[in-house]
Amino acid sequence: MPLATICFSALDFFGTQFYLLPYYTGFATWLPNGSMHAMQLSKLQGHGLALMISRLAFNKPTFLGTSVLVALWGLSIAALIGLILLSVALGYRMSGRPSGPARQTRHKSAAAG
Repeated sequence: MPLATICFSALDFFGTQFYLLPYYTGFATWLPNGSMHAMQLSKLQGHGLALMISRLAFNKPTFLGTSVLVALWGLSIAALIGLILLSVALGYRMSGRPSGPARQTRHKSAAAG
């Protein structure tokens, strides 16, 4: 289960950070066949990241300023990392325990003895 969580988290992270954010902030580039090219980190050099965040905050309510959006962005990434860590910890914890009928049999024999 932790491997599936890591894979889907990586897919979510890549899709959000390299496709969705660039698309909604005007950093997306299009290939000749019409498909969208993943954003390259070189576009964020200089003032690129600040420009991306300011574009993201454009036409938003005043309480969703750039600092709030950056905090939400950071919390989103932290939640994704937390989900991965929780999955790995639970997988590690459950790996030493038998599952299914073997687990029930062990408990019954321990209670009888």
